[in-house]
Amino acid sequence: MGLFFGFRLPASRGGLARHSLAMVVGGLARGFLLLVLVLGCRLAAGQEGGVERSGHVVVVDGREFYSHRVEAGQTLFSIARAYGVSVEDVLVVNGKRDFSLSLDEVLLVPLPGVAGMAPRASGHVKVSVLLPFGAGESSFPSPGEAGAPVDGERWRLSTRSEPFLEFYAGLLLAMDSLKHEGYAIDLQVFDTRGEDGRLDFVAEEVNVFDPDVVIGPVYAGDYARVVERLERRDVPVVYPLSVRTEGLGRFPNFVQVTGSTSALLDEMARWTADRGRRGHVLAIVPPFGTPRGEESDLHERVRGYLQAGDTCMTVFHWDGGSLAPLRELMRAGGENVVLFPTLDEALASRLLPGLAAWAERFHVTVVGFPEWLKFTAIDEEMLFKLNMVLFQPSFARRDDPRVEGFSSRYRLLFHAEPSLMAFKAFDIGLFFIRHAAANGFRSLESLAGEDSTGEFTRFKFAPLPGMPGLENRGFFLINYTPAYEIRVNALY
Repeated sequence: MGLFFGFRLPASRGGLARHSLAMVVGGLARGFLLLVLVLGCRLAAGQEGGVERSGHVVVVDGREFYSHRVEAGQTLFSIARAYGVSVEDVLVVNGKRDFSLSLDEVLLVPLPGVAGMAPRASGHVKVSVLLPFGAGESSFPSPGEAGAPVDGERWRLSTRSEPFLEFYAGLLLAMDSLKHEGYAIDLQVFDTRGEDGRLDFVAEEVNVFDPDVVIGPVYAGDYARVVERLERRDVPVVYPLSVRTEGLGRFPNFVQVTGSTSALLDEMARWTADRGRRGHVLAIVPPFGTPRGEESDLHERVRGYLQAGDTCMTVFHWDGGSLAPLRELMRAGGENVVLFPTLDEALASRLLPGLAAWAERFHVTVVGFPEWLKFTAIDEEMLFKLNMVLFQPSFARRDDPRVEGFSSRYRLLFHAEPSLMAFKAFDIGLFFIRHAAANGFRSLESLAGEDSTGEFTRFKFAPLPGMPGLENRGFFLINYTPAYEIRVNALY
């Protein structure tokens, strides 16, 4: 039936953790699967050398730390585990950019509770992960073709599998961090892409496993088929990636992590209207005949939030030609909040450089869409000139020590650079497993109204309009300022 494997990640109590591993593999290229299995077992088993905690406490800049001298066989993982802190905390405190250690090196280790970690818990959480790894689409290369050796064999990973490998790797790192915090996790993993009838089999196995939280499936059709066959409707079934609900909100245990386009537009409109009370909102309507999606009604949403007496919003119907009439509408001496509700790269590349050229004379703030970051015609310099404001549920900035700590750990284990997919999966794992441990059988109902900020992701769940399911309406406000700073704040 394709791929299924499961193992337990016990809470870290010092010494070697025991684990059990059951695996069924049939008719698939083994390279990727063996890689994640081996790494999963490494994370579960904790094979590092023994560590005796130091009793020596020092005070640096008003904070207390253990002073630990590195002995033979010890690693950052074993040291962090022994003291009950995260590897990222040890990396950041000691200014380390990798996991290398020297014999007799002295490390500062934060006292638990000082590092900003969640309290240690004794929670035991069962997690089902349902991802379309597409193991059957991977294959072994022809003789002489490049391929990474894994378990003595050479393999080629399907490009469609890569993002889900990254997502799963992020989940594994989250579970390892939780293990060090004291959580015990039973993990069940399925490949949801395979032969006919597979999803029915997956649903049956999930019912037997009786998890506390289900992460996946990621495709609407797969999700609906699995959820319809699940016996329990009080367990969160996380829809982790898509912005489209596809009508899945009809399921009471539907939990959408990436906010819908409607939720995004609503938050953009709310923020713009609030800003417009102190400035001038200039809404630019794209030329007639331009393909329009849901984003085209952004200025109407803004109008709905503006109240009587608020600064008026000017609507400019652009014909795609000269920008001179637009310049005449810009106001000197105050902020011009510009909306241009389009996902058309060609149009954006004609309008935005013109706005950037006026930035020295006018105070301009452009409210942009996340998709604009993919436009090749818009470079980072232009984002700063336009004082660009973007709304995103997940964001990892390069100069954040948490990003570098996570990236170093990811590179060490997976020999690759993490993408935003891995960062997001890490936060999803941390959030939902902690939440399930804290709330038990009330986990689903307690999600409504939940508002918290993870390492890289905002979580703010609310019911879908007219449906029992939940969607994430949490966003970061990312501002590329003219001072060439990137400011990131949780929205509301």
